[in-house]
Amino acid sequence: MVSNSDDYMLVRGYQGSARSGYFPPCHIAPQLIPYRLNLQHFFWKDQLGYNLHPSIPTSNPEIKIADVGTGTGIWLLELARDLSSSAQLDGFDIDLSQSPPKEWLPKNVNMYKLDVFEELPDDLVGKYDVIHARLFLLIVQNNDPTPILKNFIRMLIAINATTGQKDARMHPTWVADLSKTFRESGLIDVIEHRKETELSHILLHNDVILLALDEMSYRALDRLGEGRGQALRESLGKADAECRRGVAINQDRVTVIARKQS
Repeated sequence: MVSNSDDYMLVRGYQGSARSGYFPPCHIAPQLIPYRLNLQHFFWKDQLGYNLHPSIPTSNPEIKIADVGTGTGIWLLELARDLSSSAQLDGFDIDLSQSPPKEWLPKNVNMYKLDVFEELPDDLVGKYDVIHARLFLLIVQNNDPTPILKNFIRMLIAINATTGQKDARMHPTWVADLSKTFRESGLIDVIEHRKETELSHILLHNDVILLALDEMSYRALDRLGEGRGQALRESLGKADAECRRGVAINQDRVTVIARKQS
């Protein structure tokens, strides 16, 4: 404890969840963005109660799982602890700069570059037992996930699972219709699991959201000009204060599981 709050060298509020006070207010340094991603992962795991939905069988010691949009690779690295060392765990992302060096990964975990909107390479067709993807809200274009979903389905071995985890209630209508889209794409045995954020964890949930919005203000809104990025950054401090007084965003986590028909 310090007698004068101005002497405290770290940052309180949502920014303190991911960085030290060295960086300017409301500015998440690019090298610290993985902290937000990892925080987000552990929060999701805590609220859902699992990494991989328990309805998906993992008894095959040589199971092949792909994590598309792997980011820091934290989901695969966590999953690797629960599976056989002979399981094949592959992470895919258009940018692998946030994942660990190859030398630091378990021998059965590999990372590859992949653009989900491009034609799928032949060596990935019909290769995996499970395809995992989540937080594609800012990736899906025109509220239509089917171009991406088609590639996911092509990656699957017949009669196996694909799982998509998305945040609902953020206006993209495709999220609410994800189960329907799975069925219309020819997938069977569709299961949807919704989990609301526990009241005790809403503050953490909002910290993650504000960190993401802070990143977006620099990476997207500043490019639009007219002070839009700065306006958002100024509002985030106010939103943080309101949250700590009891006004917050609550969102469902939606997990949709389905099988590819043979």
